[in-house]
Amino acid sequence: MREATNGAYPKFIVWENVPGAFSSNGRQDFKVVLDASIRIVAPGAEVPAPAEGKWAYADVCLGTGCSEAC
Repeated sequence: MREATNGAYPKFIVWENVPGAFSSNGRQDFKVVLDASIRIVAPGAEVPAPAEGKWAYADVCLGTGCSEAC
């Protein structure tokens, strides 16, 4: 869709949390979801893993021309 609209759409991605999504595979599966979605706009970008080993209840990652909130 981004290629067909010259990067104009989609503007938003909605992902539904499922049981275990934040903790599966040593908390790495959620990081894969975040990395994959941010790379749509910023190839090669990576979301930092949580410092304390657990994902925050709510957080935001800001980039140039894109952001992720969870």
